[in-house]
Amino acid sequence: MKEEIKWGAPCYTSNGKNIVGLAAFKNHCAIWFHQGSLLEDPHHILINAQPGKTKMLRQVRFRESETTIHINTNKKRPI
Repeated sequence: MKEEIKWGAPCYTSNGKNIVGLAAFKNHCAIWFHQGSLLEDPHHILINAQPGKTKMLRQVRFRESETTIHINTNKKRPI
């Protein structure tokens, strides 16, 4: 992946296609997944910020009042 600055924020691309982006707004910051509708989302944390306008883009929003998000994937990780 290649890191680029798009829309004034980091965006990670592969073969010229946007994969993941970061964004900061007045009331929240977000991680954008440009093909996010293809991701499994059993915890329902991915949202479509502009239904009817964007088809694939999904994001996870973080607000100051939300200190952490913990998701237990039950996957063993190497130490």
